Amino acid sequence: MKKVLSVLVATLVTASFSGALFAAEPAKDYSPASDLLQKEQAVKDTASKKRDAAKDKLMKKEAAIKEKKKLQEEKALAAKKKKQEKLDAMKKKKEQTANEMKNVKEQGSKDLKDLKDLK
Repeated sequence: MKKVLSVLVATLVTASFSGALFAAEPAKDYSPASDLLQKEQAVKDTASKKRDAAKDKLMKKEAAIKEKKKLQEEKALAAKKKKQEKLDAMKKKKEQTANEMKNVKEQGSKDLKDLKDLK
């Protein structure tokens, strides 16, 4: 009987200590206000994430537009440069043709003069 009683006392002591340990943790109080605050915070967090995602998307679009504009400007500059090179080449060819025509005229005049001298 003493053994049964000592086991019973030991069980009660163990149970009371374990109960005291679990009771040391504060119990969460339920209140509708805290529930509403949690929901409000969750909504704010969701809105913040959506706003950040929208900002990121907008920044990416702006970067893409800037890149596209830069490429268009580079293409326009390259086309302008090519056009200028072509124009310069045409001017040079025109000058060469004018010089050749001048040389042909001079040579023709010389040849006529030489023919007159030979007669």
